[in-house]
Amino acid sequence: MRHVLLLLAALAGPCGWAADFAVQHTAAGWELSTGGCVALTYHAPPDGPKPFIDPLRTPAGHAVTTNRSGQAHHHGLWFTWGGVQLVETGETVDFWQDGEGVVVPVSGPRAEVGEGSARLTGENEWRRRSDGLVLLRETREVALHDSGTPRAHLLTLTLDQRAARALVLSSASNERVAYYGLALQTPPDMYYGLVTNRRRGVGRAEVEGVGAAWCAYATDVEPARTVVLFDHPANPRHPNSWFTLDSGFLSTSLVARSDCFLPAGGALRLRYGVLVADGDFDRPFVSRLYDRWLSAVGAR
Repeated sequence: MRHVLLLLAALAGPCGWAADFAVQHTAAGWELSTGGCVALTYHAPPDGPKPFIDPLRTPAGHAVTTNRSGQAHHHGLWFTWGGVQLVETGETVDFWQDGEGVVVPVSGPRAEVGEGSARLTGENEWRRRSDGLVLLRETREVALHDSGTPRAHLLTLTLDQRAARALVLSSASNERVAYYGLALQTPPDMYYGLVTNRRRGVGRAEVEGVGAAWCAYATDVEPARTVVLFDHPANPRHPNSWFTLDSGFLSTSLVARSDCFLPAGGALRLRYGVLVADGDFDRPFVSRLYDRWLSAVGAR
């Protein structure tokens, strides 16, 4: 049975345009909707390996994510570090692969619907699976906003992390640019799409390793659609670097170029936006929605 947890009554309208916002808990996960259209489903598996969003859909209902790619550890839209090193012992726990490192919900998520938004908030622990050792504690919020247009959905992912012990977030990877952080995996029908950033770089060679406020992945194969990740100006090391693959993968990483040290009790706040739109990539449209997103969440 589907349970409507919260609903803000408003005038009905097309998806993404000042419509009703709702949160529903279903057998599939937590659904955030606007105008009666499900924009995303949030999953928080009780035993890990990590929370994720899938599917993430355009207002017309077309998915821009998949949890069923050839990479078993790619989970739609998700956030995770790679290796997290314990300073005291030198041991490293891998959170990227679905193995020793797990992100486990300990509270929530709690649903809230307000004027022009719907959100989920929950607390997670980043643990070593073998002995339950906690490395990080985190409050995570997923918010769906009024995009101001029936063409797009607009959301925010906010992570407030605190180190349970002295840690190093590692940049070591098998690529020249680390890809650990906010990551997106598209379905196969979006592979070999257009990749471009705010600096007008186009293609992997001009995007990978380049700092930019946003980066887009789009396809003109029907149904044409665009997904854009936003890096918030208050994030450490903004604008962060990007990594992409022709197989529909896009990520931005705080540790793209170098490690990040967190002392015991050290806090880290990260905030990202996501724009999901029907139709071909439109640079002025994306720029307007980036500005709208900053107005909604604040530039600091």
